[in-house]
This record gives sequence, C-alpha cells and structure tokens, in this order.
Amino acid sequence: MASRLSPGHQEYWRQRYVDPTAQLEGRDNTRPRAFDPHFHLDRAISKMWLEAGSSLTAVLNAMFVPAGKEGRLVGSCASCDPRTYPTSQELEAFPAEMEVAMSALEELLGFVEARHVLVLYCRSLSEDKGTEAYMLLLRILLKQRMPQNQRICLHCFMGDHYVRDEWLAVFPNTYFSFTNRAACFEQYQVTALRGIPRDHLLETDAPYFPLVPGERWSAPSQLCKVAESVATHLSTTPEELLEESTTNALRLFSQ
Repeated sequence: MASRLSPGHQEYWRQRYVDPTAQLEGRDNTRPRAFDPHFHLDRAISKMWLEAGSSLTAVLNAMFVPAGKEGRLVGSCASCDPRTYPTSQELEAFPAEMEVAMSALEELLGFVEARHVLVLYCRSLSEDKGTEAYMLLLRILLKQRMPQNQRICLHCFMGDHYVRDEWLAVFPNTYFSFTNRAACFEQYQVTALRGIPRDHLLETDAPYFPLVPGERWSAPSQLCKVAESVATHLSTTPEELLEESTTNALRLFSQ
C-alpha cells in the first residue's frame, strides 16, 4: 500500500528507513544466499532498543548468529507500520469488529494492481486448523474478482493440504512463506509443506519468533535457522533450501 502514500509521506519513509538492498552490498559472497520476504524493521529497531532510524545493518549486527550459519542476505522486504498502527488494546477488540475489518479489506483490495505482490496473513480464531479463515479470505478475493494470475504471498503459512490445493487451484501464482514455527509443525502441516511445488519462501517475521535460545527477538541474519527447521521436513539441506527460496523470492518480488 506504500504506493498509495502521498509523495511527502513516501519521502519520509525513504529517509527514515534506507533501502535494505543497498545496505547488503559488499557482504561475504562465499556464504549461501538468503532472502527474508517478511520482517518488521521498525519494530525490530524498537524491540532491540536501537536508536530510532537505525539501519538494517544495525539490526543484523545486533543479533547472534552461530559460526558457520551466517547467510548472505541478498534481499529483504521490510514491513513498516504507519504512525496510526492500532494499539494492543485495539487489537484485542478486533474479533468484535470482524464485519468492519472484512469491509475494510475488500476496500483495500481495490487498490491492488498486477504489478503488486499481495501479501496476506491469515490465522484461525477457532480450533479448525485455520481452514475456515483461509477459505473466507479466498472467497473475499474471488468476490473482488482478483485476477487469477495475481502474485500472492501467504505469509507465515500454517494451513493444511486442503487450503494449499484450493488456493493453488484458483491462484496458481500463490507462494507459501514459512517461519521457524515449522519446527513444531503437526503432521497435517508437514503434509501441506511437502506438497507445495517448491514455490516456498523462508521468512523470520523478525523481531518475532526468536531463533536462538536465550534471545527474545530475531533478525533476518538468522534466516539459516528457519531453513534448518523447514529442511527437517524435506529431502534437502538447509543450504539448498536457502538458495531455492532466494530464487523464488527474487522471482516473486522483482517482476
């Protein structure tokens, strides 16, 4: 939605958060490539008690990465919140405003263009493994006549094989992104992961989901840990998975 901001607001965010890609140049080229498609630069800076307006490099250097596990971050997508982001109290009341939220989502979808990547996050409000929520979201996209070739990223995917197959049947350009929560996947989630046609992504969702024991936060520099968690369910190595997911991310976000 950044494209909908006024020129003045766009310039404000450009100056406050420097282009992450530019800060990654010159890093060690001997390490496996990594691309973190979803993390929160502004929240990471705040949670890590860094100086306001700190760079991506400062965030990467603030977190511990075990020797030999350093990935070569070649890209990232920072999700920065505007000043109007709701408070924790307002978020707690969100389910009661579900009808309003669905109406707002339908209105926002009207701004999505073919050049955009539609990033969606869906979670369950019941004990149905999230299926109901995922299918409701799919129904909304169909109602809004979203083009079938729209590029979509299901951020922090936790669904089952039924959800996977239904989304791919309607929107074949859907990519599924996984966090370190894959380490505790149940069998139905592992089945869904193994059936994805290799168009998967790896993300930290930093600063959330701590990746190193004893630490409270995470950073994109620790993406190797996510690769290790996901690779345990697949016939591949973390290094191969990092390379494959990086190729997928570059294809998805560079068009």
